[in-house]
Amino acid sequence: MYQEFPSSAQLVEAAKQFFSKCKPEELPEVLTNKGYKWMVIDGKWLMALFCLGPEGFSQTQNFQKKGWNPFPALFNPSENEKGGNFGAGGKGGFYSSNTSGGGYAYEVKPNASLILQNHRHTFRDPEGKKTTYIVELAFVVGREAAEPGESLENVFQSLFERLRSVWTSSQ
Repeated sequence: MYQEFPSSAQLVEAAKQFFSKCKPEELPEVLTNKGYKWMVIDGKWLMALFCLGPEGFSQTQNFQKKGWNPFPALFNPSENEKGGNFGAGGKGGFYSSNTSGGGYAYEVKPNASLILQNHRHTFRDPEGKKTTYIVELAFVVGREAAEPGESLENVFQSLFERLRSVWTSSQ
């Protein structure tokens, strides 16, 4: 198991500190907008940090008011359930501008870490209506196994570095 972050708030603070030291051109647009918000999903089998613009944040709030997960069908709901349009099993995977629907988007394997950017997901809600949402930016870590002594903080820091590296090299 990873050594844990003491709280979700500390993960958000670590992200804010890291990205505040970056130049705007080193970052995706969502991180340069003044209205973005952070959201953490801290589950038994994964931990994810989402960066959302005003529209994305509003949509997650609406989903939660309906009693749904803020990101319906984005990840498998448990480590025991297999399958997903994308199998994320490595370290530092970067998934950009993907589209998925008709099931779970990602199967996050134990010890995997990945970045999602501009992922579009379509699902059928409990009322049968087709709904689409976009994950503007997310950092995701599978929890089950880890290198001895490896901390979640170090894994997230390496994802932050990876995003900046990928973004800088694509400009």
